[in-house]
Amino acid sequence: MLKDFALQMRTMWNEALKEAGESNSRIVSKNVDVLDMVRYDANNKPYVEIDEDILDGVAEEDYEQTAKNVLTELFKEGIDYKNNVFTMNKRDKNEFVRNRTMTYWLHNNKKLRMDKLRLSKNAMEIIKNADNWKNVEKKYNNTNNEKIVDFAYGYVNVSVFGNDYSAKVVTGVDKRGIIHLYDISDMMPTEIKRSANTTVHPKRGASIFNGASIDESINEDRKNVNKNILYSYAGEIEARDTSNRMNLPEKERREKIPEKGNENTVHRFFSLRQSVEETKDLIAVHNLSEKNLLENIKLGGFPMPSIAITKVNNSYDNFGDISVVFKKDTINPSMEENKVYSGDAWTPMFPRTEWKLNEKAMKKMADMFNTSTNYIEQYVKDPETAVEKLKAEPKVKEAFVENEKADIEKKTKMPDYETKIFSNEASRQFIEENNITVDDIMENDEIKRELANKVYPPKEGEKNLYKRMRENLIEKLNRYKLEDDYEIFKGNVEPIFDQTSYDEAVDEYVNKHSEQYTKYIEDALENVYEDKYLVKEDVEPLKANGERKSFNKLHMPYEINNIVTLMKKQKKGKGGGFFGGAGNLKGAATETFTSIDEIRRNKYKIQNISKDELRKKYNSLNSKIQEIDNYILGEENDGVEARLRKTENINETMVEAFALDKFTKSNVKKKFNDSNIEITDSVYEQMKELRDELKEIPVQYFEAKPERAVSTNEIAYVVVPNSVSEKTKEALRKNGIEYKEYAAGDKEARKKAVNSDSTVLFQNRNYSYDELVKKPPMNIPVVKAKAISEINRKSIVEMAMNNIKSHKGIEFRGKNPIVTNIDTGDKIQVTTGGIRHGLAGRTNEAGIFVTMNLTEAIENGIKVNESSFGRKNADSSYILMGAMDNEAKERYYYRLVVNRYESNNMGTYYVDDLYAVRAKKEETFTAVMPTRVTADADASNISSKLNVSDFLKAVKDYYGFELSKDVNENNGLFKGNT
Repeated sequence: MLKDFALQMRTMWNEALKEAGESNSRIVSKNVDVLDMVRYDANNKPYVEIDEDILDGVAEEDYEQTAKNVLTELFKEGIDYKNNVFTMNKRDKNEFVRNRTMTYWLHNNKKLRMDKLRLSKNAMEIIKNADNWKNVEKKYNNTNNEKIVDFAYGYVNVSVFGNDYSAKVVTGVDKRGIIHLYDISDMMPTEIKRSANTTVHPKRGASIFNGASIDESINEDRKNVNKNILYSYAGEIEARDTSNRMNLPEKERREKIPEKGNENTVHRFFSLRQSVEETKDLIAVHNLSEKNLLENIKLGGFPMPSIAITKVNNSYDNFGDISVVFKKDTINPSMEENKVYSGDAWTPMFPRTEWKLNEKAMKKMADMFNTSTNYIEQYVKDPETAVEKLKAEPKVKEAFVENEKADIEKKTKMPDYETKIFSNEASRQFIEENNITVDDIMENDEIKRELANKVYPPKEGEKNLYKRMRENLIEKLNRYKLEDDYEIFKGNVEPIFDQTSYDEAVDEYVNKHSEQYTKYIEDALENVYEDKYLVKEDVEPLKANGERKSFNKLHMPYEINNIVTLMKKQKKGKGGGFFGGAGNLKGAATETFTSIDEIRRNKYKIQNISKDELRKKYNSLNSKIQEIDNYILGEENDGVEARLRKTENINETMVEAFALDKFTKSNVKKKFNDSNIEITDSVYEQMKELRDELKEIPVQYFEAKPERAVSTNEIAYVVVPNSVSEKTKEALRKNGIEYKEYAAGDKEARKKAVNSDSTVLFQNRNYSYDELVKKPPMNIPVVKAKAISEINRKSIVEMAMNNIKSHKGIEFRGKNPIVTNIDTGDKIQVTTGGIRHGLAGRTNEAGIFVTMNLTEAIENGIKVNESSFGRKNADSSYILMGAMDNEAKERYYYRLVVNRYESNNMGTYYVDDLYAVRAKKEETFTAVMPTRVTADADASNISSKLNVSDFLKAVKDYYGFELSKDVNENNGLFKGNT
C-alpha cells in the first residue's frame, strides 16, 4: 500500500510525466504539437483547455474505441517513477468510456459524453493540474475496480471547446502499489473566468507525445499526428511486428516469403532525366530541431533515427525546421540492419535518461529551500527545466522571500463553504430570512426543493442533465458538511490563515524581483549536475534484501552505441494507425521492404495527399469493417454493452490478423480461434479483400528505420534556416558537414535547398554485374503448345494481342492492354505497332514464340540496362531480358526494348510503351521458320527459377551487346558481333 497516497499524487505525477516525455518521443508521424494546454484563470488557478478534437470525422459508434486508443497510447508502457508505475489498464479504460454515468449520458446528454471522451488526449495534463487530493475508502466493487484497494481524488477545471466544467480526477492503487487513472468523473458545468493573458504555460513536455528525445524525426512528431488520432479500433499506434521476418536467414526468407525481393536486390532507384524540380523521385530526409541536431552531432550520429522516404515534390516541412538529407546507402535495405516500411512502422522509443546529482550540492540546495533532498530532487532531474520548475514551487518562493527579508502580511479569513447550498448566495439568503436549521434542511422536503431551486433555478426547456443535477443536490445532502457550513454561516468558527492571500503576495514580490529570483535559483543549482546517463529499464532496481541498487548498476554511459543497445531491447508492438478503423488496420498491414527495387515498385503509393483526403479514403472503407463485425456477431441480442465488448474483441483480433506476415486462411482462422471467435471462409475472403484495398491506399512517406547508429559521415548535407545560431554552423563546419541555408519561414526556399543536389535522389543507373546479381532468382515460365493456322505478320500481331487481352486481371489504357513488370513494378502498354515492329523482317520461330507469350515475357523479364538516348522520340528507354521454356524443355531468351515518355506520366506512375521484341532459341542463331509454330499465351502452373548470375552467363551469348560492359567483363567475351 502506498503511504500518504493522495499527498504524493501531484509530486509523483509531475515527475512521472516529465520522465514519460523524455522516454516516449514520437513522430507521430502527420502533424500538430500536443502542447501543455494549461491556462490560468482570473484567480490564477490552472485549468486545462481542450482545443483539438479526437472525435472529428469519427463515426459515433466508434467514439469509445477512439478514446480508448488515445489512452492506450498515453499509458502504453506505463510510467515508472520511484518504484511506482502509473498506468491505465483495460478495466480503467472501460470505466472511463462506459460507466453508469456515461451510459446515462449516451441516451440523455451526448454533448457532455463527447466532451468527456475528448479529455482523453490531455489526461496527463488534467492529472498534473488537479489539486485538493484526498484519500477515500473503496465503497463498492464492480468488474472495473475489483483490483483496486484504495482510491484518491483531486479536482480540476477543464474547458472543452469553450464548454467549461469542474471535474473530479479519480485515481486508484492496487495491491502491488501501481497507481491507476481510474476515471475523470463528476463533470459539472461551471464558468471559468478568463484572465487577460491565459497563456501562462506555453511550454512543451507535459504530454507523452512531446518527449525531449533527440530523435525528433518521424517519431518525435507522431505527436503531431495525435491531432488526428481518429482510429476507431484496438491496436497500438505503431505498426506491425516484423521480427519474425527479420530473424530469418536471407536464403530462408527468400524461400518462405516469395515475391518480396531480398536484401541483396539491385542498389538503385531509377534514372532522372530532368531537374529535381520537374520530376518525381525519392529522397531520404530526417527533420529535427536545432537543439537536437547539436545533440546528435555531439553524440557522433543518430541512434536508430526515423527517416522519411518521400517524393521531392511533396511537402515535408514538419517535425522541425532543419532537414538532414542522407545518402542513399543509409536506407538501402540490402544492408541487414536497414529496415524500410510501407508506412508508419513500430518505432522504439528513445531511452529514458537521468542525470547523476551531486549529493553535497543537493544537500546544500535543500537547506537553502528549507526542505529535504528527497522533496527537491523531483524538480531538478533535468538541468534544462530545473530553473523553471523551481521558480514555480511555493517552497522555493517562500525561501527566497525569507532570504530577502521581505515584509509580507499574513492575513486571516473565514473558512470556505464546502456545500453548494451554502456556497450559493440566494440559498444563504433564503436560510437567513426563514431562520432555517440543518435539521430543517435534512428533514423538510419542501425546504429541500426550495433550496435546490435556488442553486439550480428551473428553466423553460431545461436539459435532463440540469434537472438531474437539481435532484442530486437533494438526494446527496451530507449532514456533517452542512453542519460545518452552518457554523461558518453563523460566525461560530475562528478565522483561519489566508493561504491564498499570502501566496498572492509572495507571487507579487517574486514577480517584481524576477531577475534576483532567477539568480537565486541558478546559484542554488551550482555543482548539482555531474553527467547524463541512460537508464537500464530491464534491470530490477532493488536487491534481494529490498535495498536499492547503486546508480551505476541501474545506468549506463550516455553514448550512441549504448542508446542503440537499449532501443533494440524494446519489445515491438503491432497494429496502429489513424483515420478510423480502416486506418488502424492499414497500420497493422504495413509491409517491410527488402530491397530498393521493392521500394521503387511501390513508390506510386507515396502521394502529396492531405489529411482530409486520406480520412475520406479510410472512412469509405469503415462500412466494410462494420459489415464484417455484424456478420461475425450474427443476430444475437445480448444488449448494447455486450455487443460493444464483442465488437471490440473482434476488431482487436482483426488488427492482429492483419499484421500477420502470411495472411493465409489457416493463419487468420487460428488467430481468431485463439480469441474464441469463429469465422467462415466468406469472412476471411472479405477481410482479404479489405486488406488488399488498404494496402493500395496512398501514404505521405515510407519510413526507414536503420537499426543501428547512423554516423554523421552518412549525411549528404543539412538544410538550415538562416536564423540558425552561429554555434550550430560552427559545429557543422567542425565536423565536416556541408550545410545549405534558406530564408527562415520560406517553405519553397527550403524545399529547393533540400532538393538541390540530385546525387542524393537514388538516380544512379547502376547495372553492374555485382548489382544485378543481387536481384532475386528469376521466374522461367513454361508455356503450353498451341497451333497457329497462318504465319504472317498481320495474323501473328492479331493473335498476340488477343492472347494478352485474354489474361485474367489485365488492365487497359483505351484499347491497349497494360502488363506490370514484376522486377520493377513498371506498367508497360502493348500496342499493335510495338508488336509489329518486333516482327519486322525477323519472323523466326523464337521471335514468334515469345511474341505470342508477351504477357509472361513482360511480367518476368528483369531490367538490365538503360539507353543513353530515347528510341522513337522517347524521353528514355530501358531493356528487359528474360527466358521462357516450351513443354519440350527448350529454352528461349528474349530482349524487350521499352520506351518512356514524360507525357505518359500519370502522377504516381508511368505507363511505358513496348517498342520492340527480340528472341533467340538456346544454341540456335539462324533458325529457319517452320511451316507451323506452336505457342500459347496461357502459361501452366509449372515454372522454374534461375539465379540472375546464371542467366547473365547464358544470355550474354545472345544479347551481350546490350548488357553493360561490367557484366560482359565479369562473364568473359560473348559470342557474336559486339
